[in-house]
Amino acid sequence: MQTTLARHPGFRLHKVALGAECKKAEMFLYPQNLVGSTALPLGTTPPDSRKVEVDMLTIDYVVQEFQIPVPQVIKMDTQGCELSILQGAAQTLPQVDVLLLECWLTRAYGPTTPLLLEVADWLRRFDFHIWDLGNAWRDASGILVAQDCLFLNARSKVSQLSAEIAPQPTPVAQPRPRSQEILLERMKSLLPWRD
Repeated sequence: MQTTLARHPGFRLHKVALGAECKKAEMFLYPQNLVGSTALPLGTTPPDSRKVEVDMLTIDYVVQEFQIPVPQVIKMDTQGCELSILQGAAQTLPQVDVLLLECWLTRAYGPTTPLLLEVADWLRRFDFHIWDLGNAWRDASGILVAQDCLFLNARSKVSQLSAEIAPQPTPVAQPRPRSQEILLERMKSLLPWRD
């Protein structure tokens, strides 16, 4: 990351987890396979992992509070956490054109791993539809376990699904619990790029 950040001085690295709500969260790190680490609640610590506590924010909070432009494209490969991260982006999603998500066809990270059809069904309320498929991952026996999926917003200029746009409900602001306020104040004090 240091090399990438040095080459692109306009990039910022935000050392937080993303999820459905702003809170302290547990993450399972796999020292032998760091790319397999997940914040998906597994219930018990697998023997080949270690549990760490991380600060978690929502995409909606980050976009609003830190005045980050709404992205046109969001790419996620978060080991089963894609749906919970999307749930924390309900206000941002209608303005996003494309989502590139790793989607699971097995519950590889335990019983709460969201499957491809569950993710697609949830995204439909935001007018996202599967538009194309990317890389596929198979287990040692050749069974398809995960698939990169490109979801396109029906409002996008290139979409041919504009007739599928659902009416948008009026958002209702919800007060934050005091525990979230304390965490968010702590995060603000730790993030020098907020200026």
